Amino acid sequence: MTHNQVVQLTSNWFKIKPEVELVSRFSYDFPVPDVQVQLKTKEIIQVECKPSGANKR
Repeated sequence: MTHNQVVQLTSNWFKIKPEVELVSRFSYDFPVPDVQVQLKTKEIIQVECKPSGANKR
């Protein structure tokens, strides 16, 4: 799976959750996260996505 596919699947997964208010996708420049999720409680979740064959950083 490519990086873009992982980002898309991750953001789509969060979008269907009832506790999620907003899902934002960011640029792919390090160290900015790939996806930011805001819950209805105003908590923020930031997600860094990696493709299937990525080496650990």
